[in-house]
Amino acid sequence: MDRHQVLQRIHAEIDHLPTLPTVLPRVLKLVEDPDSSAQEIVEAITPDLALTARILKAANSAYYGIPSSISNLERAVPLLGLGMVKSLALAMGVIECLPQKIGGKEFAAKDLWVHSLAVATAVDEMGHLLDVKTGYLFTMGLLHDVGQIILAQFFREEFFQALELCRSREDFHLHDAERELLGVDHGEVGAMLLKRWKLPASIVKPVAAHHIDGFPKGVDELDLALLRVGDFVSQQAGLYHGGNPVPYKVFDHDLEILEMEPKVLDQVREHLVQSREKIEGFFQAMG
Repeated sequence: MDRHQVLQRIHAEIDHLPTLPTVLPRVLKLVEDPDSSAQEIVEAITPDLALTARILKAANSAYYGIPSSISNLERAVPLLGLGMVKSLALAMGVIECLPQKIGGKEFAAKDLWVHSLAVATAVDEMGHLLDVKTGYLFTMGLLHDVGQIILAQFFREEFFQALELCRSREDFHLHDAERELLGVDHGEVGAMLLKRWKLPASIVKPVAAHHIDGFPKGVDELDLALLRVGDFVSQQAGLYHGGNPVPYKVFDHDLEILEMEPKVLDQVREHLVQSREKIEGFFQAMG
């Protein structure tokens, strides 16, 4: 199957997936509007009872360490912050629309999502350490490997061959095997899905490029560097490998963009190691 055939089929299959919850475009618009209020965010999310329940469940997980129970969105939004509420709403909306029963001994969706939560946590932590004020970093990290689920669902044989191939060849990563067998990698495929669902370019473009060396034109270099370094650190911390059994290497140009010293990477890695149980619990809360 050549690249053109693969892309055609992906476009067709994506159109058959459920659309995102109808409240999300309104939520996104409000969060990006500096004049919007927390109450407006609450009123936009509340009509979707399932989404509301999942956000509250996640907010009450040990991940956030909030000492008392949060029983309503009015309290959750100011405590978590508008950016995190948007990230939760977006991520849960995406996860809800994706196939849930994919797996096998070679690939487990749970491991992928825990890895993705670890990357999201790492990216968010580095953003705080570097004083990067962006509300979408957590979502970018959480959704960066979503293309693996699409490939596992619609190109199961080729995807599992790719998993076996990267396990049998030293320094041969999953994205290399995907390109060899399908002509595309899961970053590009994930970006196709997120773009189809009208997620912002600030998320779509780094997802598309996170396995491309260098900085492709039109991609925010800081965001892409954060994502790639977050992916690297999460593997170092041992929080699953997201389908990539061969450990990544951190690129010097990413560290140069971030102006990040090795000791900062050590801090982030240690933060992930200490947060492992919270991250796994957060995954359960999102379900």
